[in-house]
Amino acid sequence: PSAHFAAPAVIGGGFKLNGGAANCAVFAADDPDLTGFQNLTMEFWVRQDAIFQNYAMSLLGKAATGASDYSYRGYVAAGEKKLQMLFSNTGTAGTLSYTWEFPALNTWYYYAFAYDHATHTRFIRRNGSAIGNYTTQTFGGPIFDSNAEFSLGGAISGTTPFKGQIDELRISKIARSPAWLKATYDTVHDASFATYGAGNDWIKYARKFSITFTGAPSGTLTDFPVLVRVAANSPEGFSYADCVRGNGADLRFSDANGNLLASEVDTWNTSGTSLIWVKVPTLTPSTRIYAYYGWDKAPGVDGTKVWDENFVGVWHLGESALPLTESSGNSTPFASSSGSGIAYNAGGKIGGSLNLASAASSSAVYAADVPAHTDIESFSFEFWAYQTAKGTGTLSLLQKCATASSDLAYRIYLDKDSTKLNYQFSAGGSNSPLALNGGSWTEFTLNSWYYHAFTYDHPSHTRLSWKNGTRVASYNTATLSGPIYDSASPLSLGAGISGATPFKGQLDELRISKIARSEAWLKATFDTVNTAGFATYTKARVNNEAFMFIVR
Repeated sequence: PSAHFAAPAVIGGGFKLNGGAANCAVFAADDPDLTGFQNLTMEFWVRQDAIFQNYAMSLLGKAATGASDYSYRGYVAAGEKKLQMLFSNTGTAGTLSYTWEFPALNTWYYYAFAYDHATHTRFIRRNGSAIGNYTTQTFGGPIFDSNAEFSLGGAISGTTPFKGQIDELRISKIARSPAWLKATYDTVHDASFATYGAGNDWIKYARKFSITFTGAPSGTLTDFPVLVRVAANSPEGFSYADCVRGNGADLRFSDANGNLLASEVDTWNTSGTSLIWVKVPTLTPSTRIYAYYGWDKAPGVDGTKVWDENFVGVWHLGESALPLTESSGNSTPFASSSGSGIAYNAGGKIGGSLNLASAASSSAVYAADVPAHTDIESFSFEFWAYQTAKGTGTLSLLQKCATASSDLAYRIYLDKDSTKLNYQFSAGGSNSPLALNGGSWTEFTLNSWYYHAFTYDHPSHTRLSWKNGTRVASYNTATLSGPIYDSASPLSLGAGISGATPFKGQLDELRISKIARSEAWLKATFDTVNTAGFATYTKARVNNEAFMFIVR
């Protein structure tokens, strides 16, 4: 056959012409909208499969012949792979013309040509980029109103159809902008042009409640992870029996416009309190989000998206055994251990925690080395700690080093008989001397949970220590000369240094970021966990309202 319909093409099926048989074409009836305009754009995807030496190949046209009763025509001359487009405002061929070459046979190209009558500017674009601009040819009036049908293939008497394919043909009565034509190409060709979130249909969820973060700091925090708590009748009316899928798999969250929010279940406990981290795009004291549950077809969500791109490691440390999962997707789990006496899934500040209180000398858990652990200049380290006893020697808490002075990227520890945390960081391609050394957090009480953070801002050389979201120490006398030293040692919690003694207590919710988190961020991180009034919940109720979905 000389033509194929629904042949595989760029966007679904396309129209394929095999050449050869004269006058093989498909037709669309004459319509006034196909002529009579002065500004114009014609776009299509096209692929030339062969060169014919003896005759021209017709691609498309609105013409009875090649030179009269003529509106427009596209063809490839004999022996060529150059497509010529001719437009007429008088019934005579060539009043306005374009010519361009296919760079290669058997290859799809997106072509567009446009004419702006006001400026007499005509241009050609291939794959969204300009390949020709002309201002010397003037189109004297609207496209000639030919009575001929619009055709694809060899419609003109005695002509042979183009050998190749055409797809997604569009004609406009304006000169489309270069940005429009580039986006038209990219939306088809560029896999990263659009990103997709999980869809949802909120009206199908049986129940709902809302949450307002009245305890959030003044101002705005962007992409902040808040902690949501649910338990039997908390919020009022909530029941685990109304959740139709296990482990909170049908509990979903939206912003005020109905956009699905990323969430991650930290702990699901149908006999107590369940904890869910939810990413709030814009957190203010008036921000309201909505929780929905009770639909067995709730779409999946990617829990790693809760944590913004500045997190290089997030570990909840609540698993009952190794591995201790890394949640941001940017680092590795704590998957191996040494020594003895380490306890998992101990009661923590946020669900379970890692308990090192009874760990023997040289006991630790390890996360494999990855570039994210050290390829940073500004940074934040955050964790919750519960110290049960002092030690007679140095107590190691977190480190990335082989010994206290070898292959050292960073180390957080307590001196003997102390409840003050100390830190060491090195940079500049060497671990000696240490660029940041010493300094300590204000002493804290045994057998109590505290949220600790250490931040370093490289541009200002400012290093700060924080306890429970409040600054307790500030230093700006030491300068890191570059990124943190690229130690080959694994990241470890406990006595990762040979012969060392692990921290006596529990650790929970370890986070490492490649920026210095702000005071407002760290205060909100403490408050979303510790302050009862940070979030207020409405009564859970039957969801009998249609919810409008807004696409942005």
